[in-house]
Amino acid sequence: MTLRICCKNHEQEETSCFFHITRWTGEKMKKSAKWVCYLSIVLLGAFCDQCIKYRVRMVPVGQVLGVFPPLFRIIHVENTGVSFSLLADHPFLIQMISLSTIPLLFFLLIYLGRYSFRMGLRGAVLAAGGVGNLLDRFCYGSVTDYLDFLPFRLAVFNLADVFVVIGAFLLILSVLKKR
Repeated sequence: MTLRICCKNHEQEETSCFFHITRWTGEKMKKSAKWVCYLSIVLLGAFCDQCIKYRVRMVPVGQVLGVFPPLFRIIHVENTGVSFSLLADHPFLIQMISLSTIPLLFFLLIYLGRYSFRMGLRGAVLAAGGVGNLLDRFCYGSVTDYLDFLPFRLAVFNLADVFVVIGAFLLILSVLKKR
């Protein structure tokens, strides 16, 4: 179904349409809904991550907000580096690397979304984590971490890191399943 608003020029006997609406049907609607779903996951994931970090930033760095023995504690840590505080002494390099990952994340999401809906969902989860940490890096100069698993004591991390790991794990798993 198409709606057009047209004007007829009687002197030149021609019609020009200046408003044209085409109803989305079938495949167009499915594609549109798919991208809305991906974008919603990215925005909702980043929003949840930022809400938790907002609460954590209300207390001084190093202060414990809660302990849930024997599993984990919530502690405010600012990470100026990347994973495991690597490159902490090179903030400009980290900013440039972070800036270059934005188009890569969305290219990955577009590529995976075209491949299959499930791959797009996995890419959206990964992108949600990436966006959450990128927001921290550009707004605060560091990433706020707060989850410290007591049995393992590897590193303190955050919800965005969880999204990145889960998204990457599911993507790798799906690629390995196809082989």
